[in-house]
Amino acid sequence: MSGVQTPPPEEEDLRLGRTLALGGAALGVLAASSWVAWLLWCAWRPGVQAPVPSTLGAPQVGRVEQVPFMQAPPEEAVNAREQARLKGYGWVDRDAGLIHIPVERAMEQLVSEERAGGRR
Repeated sequence: MSGVQTPPPEEEDLRLGRTLALGGAALGVLAASSWVAWLLWCAWRPGVQAPVPSTLGAPQVGRVEQVPFMQAPPEEAVNAREQARLKGYGWVDRDAGLIHIPVERAMEQLVSEERAGGRR
């Protein structure tokens, strides 16, 4: 290893002025392009905001019923109404003469009709 010599270290040539100029130019390009984008956005956006829909705040929008939780009937009341309808008689369409009957009665009637009609 006597014949091989390592070269001396190279001096780093960092030019501070050139680096700062390049960074400043990049920031200038960014600022200019942001300004141009803002001008284009101001020029091309609609002048008038869209009106508020007339259905906003309505209890029903389309086919979806929107009842606030505080105004919704209690679950017990809903269940009581449903049970009364299932266990009672009433009109479905009075003009057509269509009624509803209790579920138990309807099942008994269906079974008796099946037995009377014969087994298939």
